[in-house]
Amino acid sequence: MNPISPRATSFVPPSISSMPSWAFNNCSFQAEDLIGGVARWRARASDLPLSYHYRTSSRAPTVSTTKKLIIAKSMDEETPEISTKESVPLFSVKNLPNILTWLRVVAIPVIVMLFYSDLQHKYLWSAVLFALAGITDFLDGKIARALNIHSAFGAFLDPVADKLIVATALILLCSASVYPASAASAFHPLSPPWLISLPSVIIICREIFISALREWMASSGKRSKVAVGFQGKVKTTVQMIALVVLLYAPFPSYGLIYTIGIVNLYVAAILTVTSAIGYIQAAMNDF
Repeated sequence: MNPISPRATSFVPPSISSMPSWAFNNCSFQAEDLIGGVARWRARASDLPLSYHYRTSSRAPTVSTTKKLIIAKSMDEETPEISTKESVPLFSVKNLPNILTWLRVVAIPVIVMLFYSDLQHKYLWSAVLFALAGITDFLDGKIARALNIHSAFGAFLDPVADKLIVATALILLCSASVYPASAASAFHPLSPPWLISLPSVIIICREIFISALREWMASSGKRSKVAVGFQGKVKTTVQMIALVVLLYAPFPSYGLIYTIGIVNLYVAAILTVTSAIGYIQAAMNDF
């Protein structure tokens, strides 16, 4: 008689109840060994990988125990899990907003090194690099909205990168006001050491407090109550202008340019406080 190919017929593995009793004499089978044997029969019948047939069940099989025999009464048959998560290449259009955000983070040590370097136009290059970082802050949001790209990691990293680079610029300006580059600016009557330090402390403290407030509201599922509003966007714009100007002209000896930067920095500090009050009022009912 010609052998019948397993591919040509549907093979049904033998059930436990149809096996003769002598097959179990003086034998002790564990349930998983029995399940694995049935899975191997099925794999041979269909020529599919064994891992397709034999997978751990999410529900433990019902087992009846005798003196020398443990038989699995039922076994769940699970369908293979198919991953629907699309792998996105690192350098792709979908990752462009995150790449721009990372560039702001990478720019931080470069700005610090330029600011304290011995280059002839070090303050100019520091200001230019900071301005480019500010432009990437505008572009990453525009690109994400235009391409309908939503990333949980991007939503986390974007505000963090903004706060890091702003705090870095404020610290640089505070250090320049305490240790001026020229003796003439050290005793300038319109440039006491606290002139830049005061708004810098206000801005940094506000950013830390509002970040903590948003995190707390997010844990309650009410982050939308403290989402960035129009006043916050105006504050960010004025703040970036002030920092670019002051990084280029960090001393009173720069005259009108320095004055414009100081005025914008105080306007940003005032908007920082008023916008923070608005966020606190929006979250007041949850306190």
